[in-house]
Amino acid sequence: MELFILLVRYKVLTFICVIGYKVSMLSKASKALRREQFDRSLAQSPGLRRFIAPKRGWIREVREVLGLSAQQLATRMGVSQPTVAKMEQAEAKGVITLASLKRAAEAMDCQLVYTFVPRSSFEEILQVRASEVAARLLDRVGHTMSLEAQEPGGDFRARRERELADELVRTLSRELWEEGMAPKALRDKAE
Repeated sequence: MELFILLVRYKVLTFICVIGYKVSMLSKASKALRREQFDRSLAQSPGLRRFIAPKRGWIREVREVLGLSAQQLATRMGVSQPTVAKMEQAEAKGVITLASLKRAAEAMDCQLVYTFVPRSSFEEILQVRASEVAARLLDRVGHTMSLEAQEPGGDFRARRERELADELVRTLSRELWEEGMAPKALRDKAE
């Protein structure tokens, strides 16, 4: 009976480990899918990357486009005219809150859209960062190997760097973004 209980426990633990591994892999796959969806969405809206906020801020720009005076906007928002002026100044300085922007947008029958627009694709950002980290890793290992007169050739290094970078992107290791750090598992692989 004890043997049976041990076997059942072993099977349950094995099942949990397999499921945990599969969930982990799905999680990484879903992150890659999300990244791909973001990139595809941004590719369909190329104008977003060229869109620059007005120097004087959106509140003032939209208010003037709509022909609203600061007093009229203040009335619609239920605040004083000096409050609108302060909001416009705060926005121009980059210190306005999202809540204030949303309130002003709604008063002008607009919707506040808040987003991050990458300078390139998310995939490219990850690839560049992973290549930088992989190069640093191999530089460290290469330095040690050169001291021992064992430094590998350029083709080997380039191939190794690409493999390490691909591994970093595939696993999306948090250490990828640690300044001056590289994942221990990758340091071991580099050697």
